[in-house]
Amino acid sequence: MEFNDFNKNMWHDSSIDKIVIEYNEIIVELDTDIGIKKFRFKNYISFDYIGQWDENIIESIYEESDNAVIRNALNKVNENNNIKYKGGGTRDINSNWKCVIIKLIDSVCIRIVCDNVIYE
Repeated sequence: MEFNDFNKNMWHDSSIDKIVIEYNEIIVELDTDIGIKKFRFKNYISFDYIGQWDENIIESIYEESDNAVIRNALNKVNENNNIKYKGGGTRDINSNWKCVIIKLIDSVCIRIVCDNVIYE
């Protein structure tokens, strides 16, 4: 499924079941009306999730190609590592970074900056 089609899905009553942070990907599992679905955020450089209280019901999922979270993540990576080239592993500082935003019904947003998203 293409990322642009993600939010055409009916996320109504879907909820976050699990978030797993691994070396090279973040996996977000959703409990949907058609079973568990997964997002795999490959080569992530930022994960932002502030304000969780008791809601994890999804309002929307969308992508931004340029925002403050992407810029801040790239600035911090460069500041900490002085990277101007392809880094170690599979990350490349010159990738086309995207920020995927998972907005919950209480307006809390999970923001993940990565260069590839796989939906299963």
